Amino acid sequence: MAGPPAIATPSPASGAAGPAGAAPQDRLQVLAQLRAEITAMLRHALATGREVPPALMRTALEALSPGDDAPAPGAAARPPSAGDPETLSRVHARLAALVAPARPGTLRLMHAARDTDALPLLGPMRNVRWLTLAAFGCLVAFMVVAQSPLIDGPALSSDLLALNGFQQVAVTTLLLTAAGLGATFQALFTAQTYVSRATYDPLYDASYWIRIGLGLVSGLMLAVLIPMDSVNNAGSLQRPLLALLGGFSARLTHRVLQRLVDTVDSMFDTDRQQLVEQTRTHSQAEARQSAMQTRLTLARQLMGVQGELLAAAPDDAARQRLSAMLDELLAGAPASGAAAPPDEPGASGTPGTPGEPGTPGVPDRPGA
Repeated sequence: MAGPPAIATPSPASGAAGPAGAAPQDRLQVLAQLRAEITAMLRHALATGREVPPALMRTALEALSPGDDAPAPGAAARPPSAGDPETLSRVHARLAALVAPARPGTLRLMHAARDTDALPLLGPMRNVRWLTLAAFGCLVAFMVVAQSPLIDGPALSSDLLALNGFQQVAVTTLLLTAAGLGATFQALFTAQTYVSRATYDPLYDASYWIRIGLGLVSGLMLAVLIPMDSVNNAGSLQRPLLALLGGFSARLTHRVLQRLVDTVDSMFDTDRQQLVEQTRTHSQAEARQSAMQTRLTLARQLMGVQGELLAAAPDDAARQRLSAMLDELLAGAPASGAAAPPDEPGASGTPGTPGEPGTPGVPDRPGA
């Protein structure tokens, strides 16, 4: 009787799950990155003269090459934990603290680029080399366009929209190359700051090219939109200089435009806020006037009742209670010309309604 058919298991090289004990592809990549970064940090620490503890150096070398070197006769056997993920992680953390503020990933990329990539003199990493080539390209283009017979003092001093044909194209190209010089200079200067400290992060490679694009737009906007009055072609270098400054600091152009937008927007916001404030003040004044009229009406009614009671000669207790109710009702009506109490809702400093002639003045009471 035949047994069950054998089930084929994918090989580990395909990246799928393999036999028991086979490491997935992601695990192998993480371990390879750990070893590469440990190697780069050791090389950086030794090259910069940092003191590496002997125990850390021995553990790192054992973790980097487990099982490669057979122990000499009479020597201690290799620790069984050498080269496992826990040991690699501990060595990586201690070396990262030793070489700080340098980043382990940056050191790995810098050493790999120096060892394998072409044109190492242009930069330690590929994106830095592309930025350097872009700066050289802008410089060569600026020099070539500046030699054109269409570029002269009157053309650079006059309004760009007043030019025609190829002369307008030549002047625009010159301004764009000047803006590109400023933008690439700023990008290279920023990248050089991070590379010199070994803190460059390749995740931000695209941000340098975005800044160059913003610099081109910013430089052209400053050179074209800012009006200039030149005498005897003395301002022929002003527009290329503005393009260079705009390319170098696109953030400055953004702030100028944002300030202009905020200024225009604040004009309309101020009018709208004043209208809302006036409407609210008017509504509060009307509500306060209505409340005062209601109180005065009730006060007149109570005074009529009080006169009837006095004519009927009731007891003193009833007259005292009626007088107390009348005083409490009139407590919220301020005297003529007096300001409204600050703790009353809706009070806005509007003079109160004067009382009727013959009504005894009652002092204001908080919270009435």
